[in-house]
Amino acid sequence: MKRSHNIYKSFYFAIMGLLIAFKEERNLKIQLTMFFLLLAIGLILRFKPIEWIIVLLSSSIVIVSEIINSVVERIMDYINPEFDDRVKIIKDMSASFVLIACLFSVIIFLILIFNRFFPYIFGLNNSFKDIKLT
Repeated sequence: MKRSHNIYKSFYFAIMGLLIAFKEERNLKIQLTMFFLLLAIGLILRFKPIEWIIVLLSSSIVIVSEIINSVVERIMDYINPEFDDRVKIIKDMSASFVLIACLFSVIIFLILIFNRFFPYIFGLNNSFKDIKLT
């Protein structure tokens, strides 16, 4: 069965999916709250364009991972609503996507912050100055 939607309906469905995820997924709310906190910190510290790109990329990976994890969990609950060790393993592995993305995102953000206050620790004091993204 082939469905044909115009571009506006496709965007509508995508936005509805985001709204449902935001409404029903507690962890997504936490991830988005942290994202807005990172944005505020970036504004306060006056991040350079390359630093914004790094923060936005790492944050988007976390948010997308959270949504993928939620989709996998819902699919598994639909396929097998009863407890099953195999389903648990799949859900746990799916949750690991988010954990790994969060850990690396935190590490990346800490490197950016420490580079602001202690530029010689990571040797990044001159790393971003030659990159022009304005």
